[in-house]
Amino acid sequence: TDVIKGEYEGGFKVWECTEVLASHVLSRLVELKVDGANVLEAGCGHALVALALLKAAPNLASLVLQDFNREVLLFGAWTNLLANSLNTLPCQPLFIDGDWSSSLAKIASGDDCLFGSKGPQASTFDLMLMSEVIYDPDNYAKLARLIEDGLKPGGRCLLASKVYYFGVGGSVEDFQRFLEANHPGLKWRLAEEVERRNK
Repeated sequence: TDVIKGEYEGGFKVWECTEVLASHVLSRLVELKVDGANVLEAGCGHALVALALLKAAPNLASLVLQDFNREVLLFGAWTNLLANSLNTLPCQPLFIDGDWSSSLAKIASGDDCLFGSKGPQASTFDLMLMSEVIYDPDNYAKLARLIEDGLKPGGRCLLASKVYYFGVGGSVEDFQRFLEANHPGLKWRLAEEVERRNK
């Protein structure tokens, strides 16, 4: 199965919106001001969006790769960094596993789940990247808190998602309503709508 709630959140699968988000980011590097930025990819899986960003703009101030499962970070994200020779860049990622509710505390302490403690780290971000993270309405509160507490003033969160997740109930409209009701300080807008066709 793609997701086992509370045990495995689908990180080994490359989800459709990952490609859309990577393309969107690469087409807006100047607008996003990524040079010298602190960047978080939450729910990163194979970290394909961060990999694309690192290849195009290697001068990030910091990069955090977060996924629910440590194994996904080790065999997905880290393996992809090695395969793309990105493990020698000046900006070495911090790998954070576990639930979003504890992510910022782990980041601040530098608690790297793959390589041990790296000491205190910046835990607010100029740019947050997220793909396919709103499929479960039960996670909306944790995700919104991560965004609200983790963004620097003027920072941006780019979230790529399907309009609706059949079988699990999450949707863009529901997440927008949740933000409006519970986090009115978070301003959102639809940046791009992509229609995917079966090949």
